[in-house]
Amino acid sequence: MKIKTFKDEDTKISNWNLAGQKEFYALHDLMFPGHGRASIFLIISSLFRKPNNREQKTPDEVEEDLQYWLRFIVSNSKRALQQCMLSNVTVVLTHYDKINQSSQNLQLTVDSIQRLRDKFQGFVEFYPTVFTVDARSSASVSKIAHHFQKTSKTVLQRVPRVYELCNDLMQILSDWRLENHNKPAIKWKEFGDLCQVKAPLLRVRSRLDNKEKVETKRRAVAACLHHIGVVIYFDELGFLILDCEWFCGEVLGQLLRLDVKKQTSTGDGFISRKSWKKF
Repeated sequence: MKIKTFKDEDTKISNWNLAGQKEFYALHDLMFPGHGRASIFLIISSLFRKPNNREQKTPDEVEEDLQYWLRFIVSNSKRALQQCMLSNVTVVLTHYDKINQSSQNLQLTVDSIQRLRDKFQGFVEFYPTVFTVDARSSASVSKIAHHFQKTSKTVLQRVPRVYELCNDLMQILSDWRLENHNKPAIKWKEFGDLCQVKAPLLRVRSRLDNKEKVETKRRAVAACLHHIGVVIYFDELGFLILDCEWFCGEVLGQLLRLDVKKQTSTGDGFISRKSWKKF
């Protein structure tokens, strides 16, 4: 999983490239920002089979590709009560220039995408136009770029604003990472100490202060940072993962490389408690 972050004035955009390695698919839900936030999904599917891109996919294959990602997007979400809380989805088909545009196969593919749009209505906001792109053509790519810019502005106008305090915490955590570059995660106690020193609004000011109330505020801010994709945080974890790409590549990568065949003596699952603790 590759994550790139861009900043444009007071707007921050994180670009998460989720595709590529199917063994990671089962773990995507763990890292991805919460549903109902300012998220736009570009589902990019080739009309030809990999790796040689010579054989054209059947309409069923294209539908299966798209349906996997649509299910992923809605897997941990309920039907939104307000339209503004739905995730935006745009479908992009590549290698369109290599097919006969009057072929029956293409029309069947269009029909299958329409079925998916109907099936997922109420769970995602499906952009009505399916983009076809030739990556060699700047004019072809610019149509998607323009759509992305326009959709981003619309989404940002409609979703709830992020706490200003979160912006402060982003900078505080970024500074902490610079000073502790070998630590991709921070313990909850360390995070609390950091808030106490660097964030006045998350500080316990005296013995008379309600510590539980301050702790609740800290957890709310940590959860917000998780939902906007800055950190990975769960109440019971005891950590904030500050380097999401490290966690996906190193930690989950090790988990996926475990030799399950050697764990055959374990009766309940694929790894013993002792080995799991060591991991």
